[in-house]
Amino acid sequence: TAPLQPDMMDSSDNEYSIPSELDEGKRRGRYAREALGVPYRMEQVLISWIFVVASVALMLDFASLQTLVRDIPDHQMTMFDEMCNWFGVLSCVNWFLGFVLLAHWLTSVGATPMGLAGCYMKLLASILFNLQPATGTMNDAMLGGASGLWWSNLVGILFFHSGNIVSCLDFYLHTPPGASKAEGWLYHGNLPVTGMWVYQAATW
Repeated sequence: TAPLQPDMMDSSDNEYSIPSELDEGKRRGRYAREALGVPYRMEQVLISWIFVVASVALMLDFASLQTLVRDIPDHQMTMFDEMCNWFGVLSCVNWFLGFVLLAHWLTSVGATPMGLAGCYMKLLASILFNLQPATGTMNDAMLGGASGLWWSNLVGILFFHSGNIVSCLDFYLHTPPGASKAEGWLYHGNLPVTGMWVYQAATW
C-alpha cells in the first residue's frame, strides 16, 4: 500500500496529524487564541526571552555589587563579587540585542514614527549601558579602573527613561492595533501598553 499523502490524511489519523497553531490556541484558552493575531509573533517571543535574560543578569549585577561593597573593606573578594562587571556585560549585551530586534519588529509592523523614536532612544541607551561594565572588566585606570566609566550609565538611563515616556505617549496618542481604551489594564490587547507604563515607572 502506498503511504498516505498529507492531503489524504484527516484528523482521525492520529499518528500522522499535527495540530495547527489554531487548534493549539483553542486548546490552551482565550489568551493563546488572541496571541495568534500578533504579527511576527515568534520574533516577539524571542525578544521577550532576551529581555528576561537581560533582567535576570541585571539583578545579579546589582546583587554582586552589594556584596562587593560589603567585602571590599575586609579585602576578601569572592568569585560572586568579581563577577559584578561580567553580569553587567551579559545584561547590557542582551538589552542591546533585544532593542535591535524590537526596532526591526516595529519597522516590520509599520509602527508610528513616535513609536520608533522611543525604541531608538532605548537602543542608544543600551549602547551607553554597555560602556560601564565593559570598561570595568578592563580595569584601566584611565577608564575608571574596575568601576568603569562613571558617566555612561547616567546618560544611558536618561535616554532610556525618555524613550519610555515617548513610547507611553505614542500609545496614548495612537492606540495600537488590538488595544482599547474602553477595556482594562489586563485586557489582552492592552498588555503592551500596561507593560510600557510599568517600564516607565521602574526608571523613575
